[in-house]
Amino acid sequence: MKSICLYLGTLLLVMTGCDPNAAHQAYQNPVTKQQQPQVVKKKVEEKVIKPEWKAVKIPSALEGLTLSDAGKFAGEKYELDQVKMELDQFPTGLTERAYYERLLALLAEDYREYIYYFENFDEKMKQTILKNENKEQVDEIEDQLQKELDKMDDDMIRLADREDDRLQKAVDRLDDRLDLPSISGWVDEREALLMKYSNQKELFYAEHLNALEQKLEDENEHSQK
Repeated sequence: MKSICLYLGTLLLVMTGCDPNAAHQAYQNPVTKQQQPQVVKKKVEEKVIKPEWKAVKIPSALEGLTLSDAGKFAGEKYELDQVKMELDQFPTGLTERAYYERLLALLAEDYREYIYYFENFDEKMKQTILKNENKEQVDEIEDQLQKELDKMDDDMIRLADREDDRLQKAVDRLDDRLDLPSISGWVDEREALLMKYSNQKELFYAEHLNALEQKLEDENEHSQK
Protein backbone atom coordinates (compact mmCIF):
# COMPACT_ATOMS: atom_id res chain seq x y z
CA MET A 1 0.00 0.00 0.00
CA LYS A 2 2.82 2.40 0.90
CA SER A 3 4.56 1.64 -2.34
CA ILE A 4 1.41 2.48 -4.29
CA CYS A 5 1.05 5.84 -2.49
CA LEU A 6 4.74 6.58 -3.07
CA TYR A 7 4.34 5.77 -6.75
CA LEU A 8 1.32 8.11 -7.10
CA GLY A 9 3.14 10.89 -5.29
CA THR A 10 6.15 10.55 -7.55
CA LEU A 11 3.91 10.59 -10.60
CA LEU A 12 2.24 13.82 -9.46
CA LEU A 13 5.64 15.45 -8.96
CA VAL A 14 6.68 14.52 -12.48
CA MET A 15 3.40 15.77 -13.96
CA THR A 16 3.62 19.14 -12.20
CA GLY A 17 7.24 19.85 -12.98
CA CYS A 18 8.59 18.45 -9.72
CA ASP A 19 6.83 21.20 -7.75
CA PRO A 20 5.54 19.77 -4.46
CA ASN A 21 3.05 22.62 -4.06
CA ALA A 22 1.73 22.09 -7.56
CA ALA A 23 1.45 18.41 -6.89
CA HIS A 24 -0.52 19.10 -3.74
CA GLN A 25 -2.89 21.42 -5.61
CA ALA A 26 -3.31 18.89 -8.42
CA TYR A 27 -4.11 16.22 -5.89
CA GLN A 28 -6.55 18.44 -3.99
CA ASN A 29 -8.17 19.94 -7.11
CA PRO A 30 -7.93 17.49 -9.98
CA VAL A 31 -8.95 19.13 -13.31
CA THR A 32 -11.30 16.95 -15.21
CA LYS A 33 -11.77 17.08 -18.95
CA GLN A 34 -15.25 18.50 -18.45
CA GLN A 35 -13.85 21.40 -16.37
CA GLN A 36 -11.29 22.45 -18.95
CA PRO A 37 -12.28 25.61 -20.79
CA GLN A 38 -13.74 24.84 -24.15
CA VAL A 39 -12.50 27.03 -26.98
CA VAL A 40 -15.23 27.28 -29.55
CA LYS A 41 -14.13 28.65 -32.87
CA LYS A 42 -16.92 30.44 -34.60
CA LYS A 43 -16.77 30.98 -38.31
CA VAL A 44 -17.10 34.65 -39.01
CA GLU A 45 -19.09 35.32 -42.13
CA GLU A 46 -18.64 38.69 -43.73
CA LYS A 47 -21.92 40.06 -44.93
CA VAL A 48 -21.79 42.66 -47.65
CA ILE A 49 -24.67 45.01 -47.11
CA LYS A 50 -25.42 46.99 -50.23
CA PRO A 51 -26.94 50.43 -49.96
CA GLU A 52 -30.70 50.48 -50.48
CA TRP A 53 -30.38 52.65 -53.55
CA LYS A 54 -28.60 49.81 -55.39
CA ALA A 55 -31.95 48.08 -55.82
CA VAL A 56 -33.99 51.21 -56.50
CA LYS A 57 -37.05 50.82 -58.68
CA ILE A 58 -36.78 52.97 -61.77
CA PRO A 59 -39.66 55.51 -61.78
CA SER A 60 -42.03 55.75 -64.71
CA ALA A 61 -40.60 59.17 -65.60
CA LEU A 62 -37.32 57.44 -66.54
CA GLU A 63 -38.65 54.29 -68.14
CA GLY A 64 -36.63 53.16 -71.12
CA LEU A 65 -33.33 54.48 -69.80
CA THR A 66 -30.48 52.10 -69.11
CA LEU A 67 -29.71 52.71 -65.45
CA SER A 68 -27.31 50.39 -63.66
CA ASP A 69 -23.79 50.32 -62.26
CA ALA A 70 -21.39 52.99 -63.43
CA GLY A 71 -19.49 52.30 -66.64
CA LYS A 72 -15.92 51.06 -66.80
CA PHE A 73 -14.55 54.59 -67.28
CA ALA A 74 -17.17 56.57 -65.34
CA GLY A 75 -16.36 59.30 -62.86
CA GLU A 76 -12.71 59.61 -61.84
CA LYS A 77 -11.79 56.47 -63.78
CA TYR A 78 -12.16 58.33 -67.08
CA GLU A 79 -9.06 58.08 -69.27
CA LEU A 80 -9.56 59.42 -72.78
CA ASP A 81 -6.73 57.44 -74.36
CA GLN A 82 -7.98 54.18 -72.87
CA VAL A 83 -11.51 54.96 -74.00
CA LYS A 84 -10.23 55.53 -77.54
CA MET A 85 -8.46 52.17 -77.48
CA GLU A 86 -11.69 50.47 -76.40
CA LEU A 87 -13.67 52.23 -79.14
CA ASP A 88 -11.18 51.21 -81.81
CA GLN A 89 -11.77 47.58 -80.86
CA PHE A 90 -15.55 47.77 -81.34
CA PRO A 91 -16.55 45.24 -84.01
CA THR A 92 -18.30 46.27 -87.18
CA GLY A 93 -21.74 45.17 -88.26
CA LEU A 94 -23.60 45.71 -84.97
CA THR A 95 -26.89 47.56 -84.68
CA GLU A 96 -26.91 51.17 -83.53
CA ARG A 97 -28.60 50.12 -80.29
CA ALA A 98 -25.84 47.57 -79.65
CA TYR A 99 -23.18 50.24 -80.11
CA TYR A 100 -25.11 52.58 -77.81
CA GLU A 101 -25.30 49.95 -75.06
CA ARG A 102 -21.56 49.33 -75.43
CA LEU A 103 -20.90 53.05 -74.98
CA LEU A 104 -23.02 53.12 -71.84
CA ALA A 105 -21.10 50.13 -70.47
CA LEU A 106 -17.95 52.24 -70.82
CA LEU A 107 -19.09 55.73 -69.85
CA ALA A 108 -22.50 55.73 -68.17
CA GLU A 109 -22.79 57.23 -64.70
CA ASP A 110 -24.76 55.64 -61.87
CA TYR A 111 -27.83 57.76 -61.04
CA ARG A 112 -29.58 55.29 -58.75
CA GLU A 113 -28.50 57.02 -55.54
CA TYR A 114 -30.10 60.26 -56.74
CA ILE A 115 -33.23 58.50 -57.93
CA TYR A 116 -33.59 56.74 -54.59
CA TYR A 117 -33.16 60.06 -52.81
CA PHE A 118 -35.82 61.85 -54.86
CA GLU A 119 -38.28 58.97 -54.71
CA ASN A 120 -37.99 58.79 -50.90
CA PHE A 121 -37.60 62.47 -50.07
CA ASP A 122 -41.29 62.95 -49.30
CA GLU A 123 -41.19 60.46 -46.43
CA LYS A 124 -37.86 61.77 -45.18
CA MET A 125 -39.20 65.32 -45.21
CA LYS A 126 -42.26 64.41 -43.16
CA GLN A 127 -40.34 62.33 -40.65
CA THR A 128 -37.64 64.97 -40.18
CA ILE A 129 -40.08 67.80 -39.55
CA LEU A 130 -42.95 66.06 -37.79
CA LYS A 131 -40.77 64.28 -35.23
CA ASN A 132 -39.50 67.63 -33.99
CA GLU A 133 -41.68 68.72 -31.11
CA ASN A 134 -40.40 72.28 -31.10
CA LYS A 135 -42.37 73.83 -33.97
CA GLU A 136 -40.38 77.04 -33.62
CA GLN A 137 -37.46 75.25 -35.26
CA VAL A 138 -39.42 74.33 -38.39
CA ASP A 139 -37.90 77.21 -40.37
CA GLU A 140 -34.39 75.98 -39.63
CA ILE A 141 -35.25 72.37 -40.50
CA GLU A 142 -36.93 73.43 -43.74
CA ASP A 143 -33.84 75.41 -44.72
CA GLN A 144 -31.54 72.43 -44.11
CA LEU A 145 -33.73 70.11 -46.17
CA GLN A 146 -34.00 72.64 -48.98
CA LYS A 147 -30.20 72.98 -49.18
CA GLU A 148 -29.86 69.20 -49.30
CA LEU A 149 -32.50 68.99 -52.02
CA ASP A 150 -30.85 71.71 -54.09
CA LYS A 151 -27.46 70.03 -53.83
CA MET A 152 -28.78 66.66 -54.99
CA ASP A 153 -30.47 68.35 -57.94
CA ASP A 154 -27.29 70.23 -58.88
CA ASP A 155 -25.10 67.14 -58.53
CA MET A 156 -27.35 64.98 -60.68
CA ILE A 157 -27.53 67.59 -63.43
CA ARG A 158 -23.76 68.04 -63.35
CA LEU A 159 -23.32 64.28 -63.63
CA ALA A 160 -25.71 64.06 -66.59
CA ASP A 161 -23.95 66.93 -68.35
CA ARG A 162 -20.53 65.34 -67.90
CA GLU A 163 -21.79 61.97 -69.08
CA ASP A 164 -23.33 63.55 -72.19
CA ASP A 165 -20.05 65.28 -73.06
CA ARG A 166 -18.03 62.09 -72.76
CA LEU A 167 -20.53 60.00 -74.70
CA GLN A 168 -20.65 62.54 -77.53
CA LYS A 169 -16.85 62.47 -77.83
CA ALA A 170 -17.02 58.69 -78.06
CA VAL A 171 -19.75 58.86 -80.71
CA ASP A 172 -17.65 61.26 -82.78
CA ARG A 173 -14.75 58.82 -82.76
CA LEU A 174 -16.98 55.92 -83.75
CA ASP A 175 -18.41 57.96 -86.62
CA ASP A 176 -14.94 58.07 -88.16
CA ARG A 177 -15.46 54.48 -89.34
CA LEU A 178 -19.13 53.66 -88.65
CA ASP A 179 -22.42 55.15 -89.75
CA LEU A 180 -24.38 55.81 -86.52
CA PRO A 181 -26.84 58.66 -87.11
CA SER A 182 -29.16 57.83 -84.20
CA ILE A 183 -26.72 57.44 -81.31
CA SER A 184 -25.94 61.13 -80.88
CA GLY A 185 -29.66 61.86 -80.59
CA TRP A 186 -30.14 59.11 -78.02
CA VAL A 187 -27.32 60.56 -75.92
CA ASP A 188 -28.90 64.01 -75.92
CA GLU A 189 -32.34 62.59 -75.11
CA ARG A 190 -30.86 60.68 -72.19
CA GLU A 191 -29.31 63.82 -70.72
CA ALA A 192 -32.46 65.88 -71.26
CA LEU A 193 -34.67 63.28 -69.58
CA LEU A 194 -32.38 62.97 -66.55
CA MET A 195 -32.20 66.73 -66.14
CA LYS A 196 -35.95 67.12 -66.51
CA TYR A 197 -36.60 64.45 -63.91
CA SER A 198 -34.17 66.01 -61.43
CA ASN A 199 -35.51 69.54 -61.87
CA GLN A 200 -39.14 68.48 -61.62
CA LYS A 201 -38.48 66.54 -58.42
CA GLU A 202 -36.58 69.43 -56.90
CA LEU A 203 -39.30 71.95 -57.69
CA PHE A 204 -42.11 69.66 -56.55
CA TYR A 205 -40.53 68.89 -53.21
CA ALA A 206 -39.50 72.51 -52.66
CA GLU A 207 -43.15 73.54 -52.99
CA HIS A 208 -44.28 70.57 -50.90
CA LEU A 209 -41.72 71.47 -48.23
CA ASN A 210 -42.98 75.04 -48.01
CA ALA A 211 -46.58 73.83 -47.82
CA LEU A 212 -45.75 71.42 -45.00
CA GLU A 213 -43.91 74.14 -43.12
CA GLN A 214 -46.88 76.49 -43.45
CA LYS A 215 -49.27 73.78 -42.27
CA LEU A 216 -47.22 73.16 -39.15
CA GLU A 217 -46.99 76.88 -38.41
CA ASP A 218 -50.76 77.22 -38.75
CA GLU A 219 -51.30 74.27 -36.41
CA ASN A 220 -48.90 75.81 -33.91
CA GLU A 221 -50.72 79.14 -33.96
CA HIS A 222 -54.07 77.40 -33.57
CA SER A 223 -52.85 75.41 -30.56
CA GLN A 224 -51.66 78.59 -28.83
CA LYS A 225 -55.03 80.28 -29.07
